[in-house]
Amino acid sequence: MAGPPLHPYRWATLFAVAAVAALAVDLPLARSALSQSIAGDVRRVLDISEVFAHGCGVLLILVTAAVLDPAGRPQLARVSACAFGAGGLVQVIKHVVPRVRPYAFQSPGDVFSTFGFGWDASAAQTAAAAGSPAVQSFPSGHTATAVGLAFGLAWLYPRGRWLFALFAALAAAQRVQSSAHFLSDTLAAAAIAGLVAGICLSERGIGAWFTRFEQSRARRGPASQTDPGVAAPPVSSSPRRYVA
Repeated sequence: MAGPPLHPYRWATLFAVAAVAALAVDLPLARSALSQSIAGDVRRVLDISEVFAHGCGVLLILVTAAVLDPAGRPQLARVSACAFGAGGLVQVIKHVVPRVRPYAFQSPGDVFSTFGFGWDASAAQTAAAAGSPAVQSFPSGHTATAVGLAFGLAWLYPRGRWLFALFAALAAAQRVQSSAHFLSDTLAAAAIAGLVAGICLSERGIGAWFTRFEQSRARRGPASQTDPGVAAPPVSSSPRRYVA
C-alpha cells in the first residue's frame, strides 16, 4: 500500500535553510560538546545510533530487510541508492569545501574561520594536501547516509517513517556530540540527502530506471523471491507513491 508523500525536495530546502541558521550556534554547541561529556544510557544510545549511519551498518540493515521481506528485494536497490548515493556525494564535497572539525578547531575567530578560506593559508594547504580528516567536517557523511537511508526506508515501509526519522536524527546528534561535526554540517548533509532521495524516488530520470527495474523483477513472479514451500504474497496492483 502506498504511504503518504515524502516530499524530499521540500525537506531538502528546509534543511538547507536550517543549516545556514545553525551557523549562528555552531561554535557554542561545539564548545559545549567538547567541555561536557554525556554519560549513562543517553551516551550509549547515541553511540549505538551510529550503526544507522555507517556503511557497514547500513549494509546489514539492507540485508536484514532482504531476508525478512523477500517481496521487497527489488525496491532495496532504490533504498541503497538513497543512502549510499547521498554518502558518496558528500565525500566529494568534503574535498572541495574544506572545514576544520570541532575537535581540531583552536582559532579564537568566528564561525567562518572554520572554513578553508578563514584559516592560515599555509596550514590549510598542508592539511588539505595530506588529506587530513581534520579538515573534512563539511558536510557530515554519516548524517547524509542516515538521512538518505531514512528516506528510502520510509518510502518502502511507510508505517515506520517516524522511527526511521528518529534513527537518522540520533545519528546526526551523535556526530555533533562526539565533536566530529558542527550542527550546520549535519543539516547541510541532510539537505543533500533530501536532494538525492528526491532524484531516486522520482518517476523521472534515475527514478524511472529504478521503476522499470522493479517492474521487470515483479513480472518474473514473486514465487522466485520467496522461500521454498511458502505461499507467495499477492502482487499489489496499486503502485507505490513516488512523490518527490
